[in-house]
Amino acid sequence: MADFYELKVSNLYKETKDTVVVEFDVPEQQHETFKFQQGQHLTLRKLINGEDIRRTYSLCTSPIENLWKVAIKQIPGGVFSTYANTELSIGDELDVMAPAGNFFVEVDPDAANNYIAFAAGSGITPMLSIIKTHLLSEPNCTFKLFYLNRTVKSIIFKEEIERLKNQFFERFQVFHFLTKEQRDIPFLNGRFDKEKLAVLTKTFIDIEDTAHCFLCGPQEMIFLIRDELEAAGLASDRIHYELFFSGENEASKLHIAEVLEHKVDGTDVTIIDAGKEFHFVM
Repeated sequence: MADFYELKVSNLYKETKDTVVVEFDVPEQQHETFKFQQGQHLTLRKLINGEDIRRTYSLCTSPIENLWKVAIKQIPGGVFSTYANTELSIGDELDVMAPAGNFFVEVDPDAANNYIAFAAGSGITPMLSIIKTHLLSEPNCTFKLFYLNRTVKSIIFKEEIERLKNQFFERFQVFHFLTKEQRDIPFLNGRFDKEKLAVLTKTFIDIEDTAHCFLCGPQEMIFLIRDELEAAGLASDRIHYELFFSGENEASKLHIAEVLEHKVDGTDVTIIDAGKEFHFVM
């Protein structure tokens, strides 16, 4: 049985009106236990109204930073996410499991890899960890991020992404797509669809020169992008994605079965049934 460790909240701030970033103080003697790979997650536990609530959230920091932060987006009816956004304070303690997860590829400092990533909403959290790690550790790599949100104000980690663009301006490109606000460029309005992806794979993405692609967002978006990238010639073993479901009821279990049924050999799917609050309203 996995162990929980009591960690103190060392910092906490609102990233957007419905997303809070929580940083944990990991004592030096537990640094080895909490050593993590980019893209991994933490499982948090708290007794709320007499109920043992456990939720899993992706780390948004790079292992290089030696920081442990998660972003928690409040969802309607979400017990833990509501608690984190409305009650949790600096100095409070939460039970936390050691980092886990397989949503990453090994870093190769000598390689000149070109990476792409598609994220929607809070799907940016593991992406930020992955992007920072590769840019910092692979001096010859490039990264392109295609990021979907409702409005500019709803963009999680907008300022940090801009700082990364400035720091790695020759190696990191970001394309923001919005569904509830109009951009000056019509192509950047609305969700990803077959037509947009056809343009992206022909003009923005060099399929043959893409080392790996990371996807994190709603199931429909992930499967659409995966299928279109494969149709354009990207090998399935270069496409990595992560899906989270609670597994707490029959509908969720059927959803998991559907995901597994559509899984293509060679692609990564991580399903966490400890109850991750990972929700998108686009």
